[in-house]
Amino acid sequence: MSSITNFDMASQVLALPLIQCKKSLFGKSYYYVSSDNKLKAKTYDYTPQDGECLKKIIEAPRAQLNDLVEKYGKLPQANIGNYHLEMCAAADGRFTALQLFRFVNYEYTPVTDVCIYEEAESLLIQKLF
Repeated sequence: MSSITNFDMASQVLALPLIQCKKSLFGKSYYYVSSDNKLKAKTYDYTPQDGECLKKIIEAPRAQLNDLVEKYGKLPQANIGNYHLEMCAAADGRFTALQLFRFVNYEYTPVTDVCIYEEAESLLIQKLF
């Protein structure tokens, strides 16, 4: 499993007042404050076609989110993809942070800003994964 602190978006996400750091004997864990659920870091890779679909969804106005999730459904992952997604999600699904990258010139470069989803929008966006 990936570590949140290794993500490019870590500084932005962990600085949010919605996120709390708890230290223990085994290190640090990060929690979504509203539900006190631990954040988990995940990464996904996608083909160019599916990556473009995901980019459309992430950049779309929030009012269109439901329609786009219904249209595209769960996107298939690629073993090695041109698009790479970093995701932090609360265990209960009520918080999701996403950033999409594309492999260009031998490195992943961001194609979207960090997008934060909470509550119903978060539960909806997680249907893609």
